[in-house]
Amino acid sequence: MEEDEGLGSMPFEAAVALSRMGWHEAWRASLKRAERAGSLDAGKPDGKKAVVADKDAQWHKARAAKAAETWNLLAPKWLDKPRGAKEGAEVTKALLDCAKAAAEHTAARRVGFISLIGDPAKKAERAADEDALQAWQRWEAAQSTLKEHRSVLRESLADVASNLLWASGWHAANSVAEAEVKVMEGKEEDEDRMQ
Repeated sequence: MEEDEGLGSMPFEAAVALSRMGWHEAWRASLKRAERAGSLDAGKPDGKKAVVADKDAQWHKARAAKAAETWNLLAPKWLDKPRGAKEGAEVTKALLDCAKAAAEHTAARRVGFISLIGDPAKKAERAADEDALQAWQRWEAAQSTLKEHRSVLRESLADVASNLLWASGWHAANSVAEAEVKVMEGKEEDEDRMQ
């Protein structure tokens, strides 16, 4: 199959839906891991959390679902054209899977275990490694699907879309991890002052 058979561009509305889905999935995954670990809890009497984002994981989950719904409505309108509805649906799902897998993989690699020490840290790191591996395998499966369907979506467009989703995942994970470090440093400073 020649690459120029597939679609080489994405309608603006679909691109916005895909990028929003990736963005909100990434923040949802990273914030969820941090919230579960309690690593954004500033440890202050007022119970305030570290400010890494204006919204929590639930807020991002709702926005990711809305963006995914929009993506699932818009994508078939142009992805079905080259090879029909079946292959268009597979590409639509593969890009959705890429967004979720990138979010979960990057969050598992960076978020939720920095404040732990000793055995709990080792246990959390092993669990995070397993989560990251499972997400990576889902990413690879989605990438394989995209490669199989180059007659629907050109390799260059699939790569750009995948890179956008991957970068969104790392941005959110790195931002949340940075906030975790600041919280930990703040707790250590508070402990030093109390001594």
